[in-house]
Amino acid sequence: MYITVKQAVELTNKSQSTINNYCNKFKNTDKIKIVSNKYLINRIDLLQFYSIPEPDILTDNNNTNNVNNTTNNDTNFIEFLQTELSEKNKQITELQKLLHESNVNINQLTNQLKLSTGTGTNTSGTNNDFSRVKAFFYSIGLITKDSL
Repeated sequence: MYITVKQAVELTNKSQSTINNYCNKFKNTDKIKIVSNKYLINRIDLLQFYSIPEPDILTDNNNTNNVNNTTNNDTNFIEFLQTELSEKNKQITELQKLLHESNVNINQLTNQLKLSTGTGTNTSGTNNDFSRVKAFFYSIGLITKDSL
């Protein structure tokens, strides 16, 4: 389970600056996640690093509070991830629309190119030129294989 810096300070009785130093030291590992520019700290790794025994929830006077806090933290994290996922889905939909618009524009441009070079009536070298232009557009990802 991952906890916030504030929760880590409370759990370890270390200063916020000490916890931030821990985060900086391990930020490119599984011990630390960065979500919305905030550190989330793997609770078990943190306790092991500072040689702090795992609090015994069964003997803790605040047993109910600890369970509720854990549930609230998990719920908050899940809600955050659901919001992020929804935002990513919106971005994907918008990008798909832009890709479709780009393909429509490419098709219009290729049709204009056909007309301007006379590809429809002249069968000399212009048809080959047109094929090369389409192949170029495909190679740089501006048109799909269906457009070829």
